[in-house]
Amino acid sequence: MEACHSRSNSASQSTTAAQTVALHSYAGKSIFITGVTGFVGKVVLEKLLRSVPKVERIYLLIRSNSRYPTAAERFQAEVATSTIFDVLKDEGEAEFAALCQRKLRFVSGELTAERFGLEESAFAELAAEIDLVVNCAASV
Repeated sequence: MEACHSRSNSASQSTTAAQTVALHSYAGKSIFITGVTGFVGKVVLEKLLRSVPKVERIYLLIRSNSRYPTAAERFQAEVATSTIFDVLKDEGEAEFAALCQRKLRFVSGELTAERFGLEESAFAELAAEIDLVVNCAASV
């Protein structure tokens, strides 16, 4: 039984080390995330903000709606208020807001539209900045 427990610990340590290497490979990168208003997207965003402090920038594609006409407004109302960010807010609301201001960029757009509904020049500029895309979007 002890050998089994030892292998389990070894596998757990190996997995943790691999996760750490993977997360740190995002340092200095600009990441584009879709679906951040959903559960999975919020979890991914929180993990990146908390575990990869050297990530350069995180672009969030957020569909506006009649209640929140911009991506930034919808983020503030539907994402930033989530309890998933409580650990990050332990430093204080002002620090969390400053972190968001430093790291996050909001893109108002529609995932199903050509170029996310962006003008060609805006899309080209965005595409030139992005190193990695994380698609957390679901059908709505």
